[in-house]
Amino acid sequence: MSLILCLRLGLALVLLLVVVGGAQAQYEPNFELSLQGGYDGNLTSLGDVADDGFATGASLGYRLADRLVVGGDFRYHNFNVNSAFTAGFPSTIDVTMTMLEFGGFVKAYTNSGDHRFYLRGTAGVFRGRTEVDYRGQQQLSTTTDPGISGAVGFEIVGHRNSATFFEASYRRVLGDDLQWLSVSLGASFFIW
Repeated sequence: MSLILCLRLGLALVLLLVVVGGAQAQYEPNFELSLQGGYDGNLTSLGDVADDGFATGASLGYRLADRLVVGGDFRYHNFNVNSAFTAGFPSTIDVTMTMLEFGGFVKAYTNSGDHRFYLRGTAGVFRGRTEVDYRGQQQLSTTTDPGISGAVGFEIVGHRNSATFFEASYRRVLGDDLQWLSVSLGASFFIW
């Protein structure tokens, strides 16, 4: 590695630390715990098998600045199996489709104050599971693929340490060409 490149990387690191350090000195950083639940609307070939479903989730974020939060996200998605898929099977068949989502997120607020909009991007891993139970015999299929999501939300800060929010997001599993829209309501708790 050349000396010039090392100096450039060092200068970039110092500038980054000054910017982050300045942001931390200006705004008191805190942790944010969010819990949410809502509706999943199917958009792709998953519709051949599943109807719309529901989702629940939790995330833990760290506020880097007044308008910037980074953190980790966990979500559970459950899709109802549609009657067209099970029409050719005996009535004793039971099919369950679930999706676990783990990822890291960045959330940027567009304004300050007690009523604020935000944009959120997540990249992570989706683990899908389909379980078929027919007369006591189970067949299990699992997949693990990378995925992304993007969301827009509106948050109302209530009491000093909490907020409620509404969020609409688009999710895409990259390996399986699965995509869906999620609409959810939730609560955030700010842990100092």
